[in-house]
Amino acid sequence: MLTASHNPWQDNGIKIFNRNGQKLSNQEQDNISAHIGDICSSKSKTFGQASHSHDARADYVTQVRQSVPKDFSLSGRKIVLDCAHGATYRAAPDLFETLAPEEFTVLHNEPNGQNINLYCGATHLEALCAKVLEKQADIGLAFDGDGDRLIAVDEQGNVLDGDQIMAAICQHWVTHEGFHGELVCTVMSNKGMDRFLAERGVAVHRTAVGDRHVIARMRETGARFGGEQSGHMIFRDHGMSGDGILSALQLLQVLQTQDIPASHIGQTFEALVQKMVNIPMPAGDIDLSSAIVEAERLVGSVGQVLVRPSGTEPILRIMAQAEEAETADKAVQFIAQSL
Repeated sequence: MLTASHNPWQDNGIKIFNRNGQKLSNQEQDNISAHIGDICSSKSKTFGQASHSHDARADYVTQVRQSVPKDFSLSGRKIVLDCAHGATYRAAPDLFETLAPEEFTVLHNEPNGQNINLYCGATHLEALCAKVLEKQADIGLAFDGDGDRLIAVDEQGNVLDGDQIMAAICQHWVTHEGFHGELVCTVMSNKGMDRFLAERGVAVHRTAVGDRHVIARMRETGARFGGEQSGHMIFRDHGMSGDGILSALQLLQVLQTQDIPASHIGQTFEALVQKMVNIPMPAGDIDLSSAIVEAERLVGSVGQVLVRPSGTEPILRIMAQAEEAETADKAVQFIAQSL
């Protein structure tokens, strides 16, 4: 895949998957990188070949459709999709049209090579929120450029993040399937979700940020479900890679089965307050250990403090979560001012 994920087109790079649709390990990526120079310098006219499958999209739509019951439909629902001018721009409308919604609106499905993720999609939800309210839709569904994330917007224009969606799906499984397994999430997830799921017999495992780490832990634990607050979700029953369209179907199945509005998803658990600031990456070595200890004392055992460099930008992310907004904000500012 040529992709910049949720970033602008200028950040495009090459993402390689194995034959099972899974991301490569670090070692596999290193092995490939070590040979890139030789590959690019090859002068052979017969080196490699390209092929095009005219049936790929139809095959994909058929496969994803099979993740829900045959009689599943969106009859009576008004849906808005935001395809981020990206990978889902044709497949998502093709699929959702087969589900016969009462009204169906598609945003940002005209990619030109440079507008991907541009003020749209899962990381820029303003247009989707406005359209949901304008259309009086039941739900809005936003994908990112490479199609592996889902963020939703309820009928009131409120954003539903990955944590809220994962918690609601787990609760649905507990109630309707007797599910008592595990959920794998990252250190960025809201700790209110942990508390909510623990009360329902679902263990929560946390990993470093990145769906690669989530998938690795799912393999270790045998977990059926995992994901990130940012909207990556992995449903082991249907594959071991993130798929925003698949995630959307699983969420909609919860709404249809329970006959509830999307706003109920946002009320699934009582979230801790999360505060985050991004600051330019400081030059040279820095030692924030004492500042982090003090920030952790402020948020207490219920809260959390996280300091990490961004994986895609030269910035340092400082996050704190606590019962009270004032406490979380104080913890974040204490660390930031220590630099």
